[in-house]
Amino acid sequence: MSIARLILSHWERARASRSRRWFLVKTLYFIATIVVGLMNNLAFDATNIVLSGSLLAFSGCLDLLAYSLLIFLPAGGLLYALAYLTYGFKQTILHNYLYGFNTFLAVEYLVATTSPDLLAGYLDRVGLGLVVRLVNNVFWELEGALDSKRARGVELKWSVKGQAMALIDAVKIMAKRLNELDTALKARGLE
Repeated sequence: MSIARLILSHWERARASRSRRWFLVKTLYFIATIVVGLMNNLAFDATNIVLSGSLLAFSGCLDLLAYSLLIFLPAGGLLYALAYLTYGFKQTILHNYLYGFNTFLAVEYLVATTSPDLLAGYLDRVGLGLVVRLVNNVFWELEGALDSKRARGVELKWSVKGQAMALIDAVKIMAKRLNELDTALKARGLE
């Protein structure tokens, strides 16, 4: 199962609950995550990671938590290991690693547990609702493209080749959609 399919499945569940109050709470939590990151305190970072993981687990997003660990820990761990070998132990480097992971979890919690319609409605007020709609459409189209590859026998597992193929498909779909959006906006007289 891909990360796109997981987020889409959580969005389907989130469509049923369109609670604006919970969206405000999730947004305040995201802002609190940013503020905690600015404090440069490892204890606060670790506490916030535990809280983010608990929120994801409580929301029924254990699968997303597992995927985020599979995605972030190897890549971020490699970067941290290189920084450790180069500079030795520095609290700032470890803080940046933990802060990056915590921000990733907070964004994942906010996006996966909020209906795209509700998210787009709020972001329309600041002019970013189109972005959510575009990402939603790209996720659906990417999942269809990956399903067609699986039907033809292409194995898309957790390998460099499988993830590269999925990434290339995502970039192609996004470029195609952005080109169509650009053409539509120009046809309406917007530059």
